[in-house]
Amino acid sequence: MTRDDVLACLLAAADDDARVFDLAEVATWAQGVFEQVHSSGIVRAAQTGMTAPCPGCDQAHVETVAVVDGPRGPRYFVPCPESLRVEVTADMCCGWEVDRGRLAAIVARLIGAKGSPKEVVRDRLWRLGRVVIGGTSREFLLACRLDANDAGSVTRHIGSRGRFVLLVPSRLPVESAWTHAAPPTVALTDVTSLVPGGLEVDGVALVNLITGAEEAASKREAPTAHVEFKQVRKHVRAVVAEMVTNEALVNAYRENGSYDKAAAALNRQGFATNRWAVARAVRGAGGWKKLRQSQDSASVSRNVASQTSDISKKMAMYGKSAPHR
Repeated sequence: MTRDDVLACLLAAADDDARVFDLAEVATWAQGVFEQVHSSGIVRAAQTGMTAPCPGCDQAHVETVAVVDGPRGPRYFVPCPESLRVEVTADMCCGWEVDRGRLAAIVARLIGAKGSPKEVVRDRLWRLGRVVIGGTSREFLLACRLDANDAGSVTRHIGSRGRFVLLVPSRLPVESAWTHAAPPTVALTDVTSLVPGGLEVDGVALVNLITGAEEAASKREAPTAHVEFKQVRKHVRAVVAEMVTNEALVNAYRENGSYDKAAAALNRQGFATNRWAVARAVRGAGGWKKLRQSQDSASVSRNVASQTSDISKKMAMYGKSAPHR
């Protein structure tokens, strides 16, 4: 395996659960690569048990090692479909895994983050620190295994406000991981390489991917917001068009004499209302008693005025005049 192949394998393992590299697999790596990643701390001795390749057959299978105490010390065995059980040596039982915390520290140093990385969720999420990009300070984070079913329990520790940039080893988060808008997310496989001097980050590629993700997000959000605004505005206009003023409600009550009849009359005219709206408007106008009194007073005034007008007409018609004194 070339250096690039080994790095891709290591970053994929950082997004796996309990991925262990055994002696047989490490032996396929390019010369000097294991010593390099082991000395840098990217890989460490596995903490989840030992495995070993079976030396007893040609099937090249890897099995979990069983340890048996003997009079001369522990002995190591692996199961085999041909030989049932085969003894292996102690140096064959070594396994290695990615040290995610060490990977976070290395990446933080390479991107020039200020401050020390802080583990937020055990072995899953780290705050790497702040980096100024394009005159704007952004907080970088590294998260692992965000394609797992419990990814939401990790992403909820990432704020929805502020300039965040999320780094992942190899696999991008699943959409269900987010309850809020996802920050720009970059996979380390796209911006890192393994060189003789160690791990290296392509800063130009990193910045381009961040700005590209932000531009794509803004283009996706703008049309949606515009459509939602138009829909809300259309709904508001429809509601306003159907609104009935208090004056209209009161007049309908005066004409029909009851809340129910007033509401029914307005509904027939195309206005959406009910008896409770009519009742509220009537109460706001002083109550039904006050409206009835004002209606009766207006009726009396109209009768008096009519009578006066009639008398004047009759006097003019018959030529009557007041007697002289």
